[in-house]
Amino acid sequence: MFADNTVFIIGAGASVEFGMPVGSKLTEQIKQNCKFRFEFGNLKEGAMPIFDYYRNTYDLRDPAKAKEVQARFDLMAQIHRSIDMAESIDEYIFRYSDNPLVAEVGKLHIAYAISKAESECLLSDKAKFSHDTDGFESASKKWIFTFAKALMTGVKASEIKTIGNNITIICFNYDRCIEHYLEHAICRTYAGVNLETAREIVSNINIIHPYGVLGPFEAFPFGSTKRFADMGRNLITWSETVRDEQITAEIDYGIRNADTLVSMGFGYAKQNMDLMRTDREPKRPLGLADESMASKRIYSTAFGFKNQVHRKITENIIKLWTDNREMQDERDINIEGETVTCREFIQTNLMNLVE
Repeated sequence: MFADNTVFIIGAGASVEFGMPVGSKLTEQIKQNCKFRFEFGNLKEGAMPIFDYYRNTYDLRDPAKAKEVQARFDLMAQIHRSIDMAESIDEYIFRYSDNPLVAEVGKLHIAYAISKAESECLLSDKAKFSHDTDGFESASKKWIFTFAKALMTGVKASEIKTIGNNITIICFNYDRCIEHYLEHAICRTYAGVNLETAREIVSNINIIHPYGVLGPFEAFPFGSTKRFADMGRNLITWSETVRDEQITAEIDYGIRNADTLVSMGFGYAKQNMDLMRTDREPKRPLGLADESMASKRIYSTAFGFKNQVHRKITENIIKLWTDNREMQDERDINIEGETVTCREFIQTNLMNLVE
């Protein structure tokens, strides 16, 4: 099992190994889905399910309702034209945080794109993924396989309800790949355990989704796009997260009390780093430290980041809990190279992360 008080910070790059879109790819998909073009009454470009959603939800015979729909399609045309100038759809929504219509339309597109990606990813029914089929082995060369094995190593069958009770996962992804895989991994590992029991065990692991998640599997099965509009209502923007005291308190507690921070597939976007900073209250004077500000062990991927920015990444991570860099022993900071994948990262560092 992993060492006590280990906090995993998971970004979109970690889900790429499952076939999910990273931020730039998601942005490109949403850009294309927002471009609606018709020829002779037939939709040639744009996401038909989103078009159908608005057509079926609003009575277009009512001029007022038709005007509301037109406002949303005008906004989608705007997104298509300008989203290239944002690092991600999250950044785009944040840019217009004073316009609730942008959040509404943005969440709708995120939910549609992510639920569709779930339905086509390595962990989907389409890929024949399940604990009781050979499809389960398709993920054996991904980071989640090594992670799950480590999570369950040393846990007796009579103690399965304790799986993951000593770690925290802060997952910035909207997808549910981690939860979905762990459920099936538990069933695969422990004889006689069904998905219902496994789901209960996974639900007790402290997994925090700062921006929400598509929804519970009971209501929104993994890989189903049928209720993507309802899934979108489960998502929250950065500004909404900041106002949610429960989420910010959970993140704050996890970061403060972590002995080890493990970052995988994370892009270090400013608003995400700001969200995790523990100094929402006035800063503690330098030199006056408590145990929560003691040196932590830090392990992080930096896929795609040149070595020249590693120092900045390190500074940003340390600032999550203190502005006094001297509080952190730099020998405990381990930033991987720009070509190291999440799978390679966890295999290399596993001995450092487990008890």
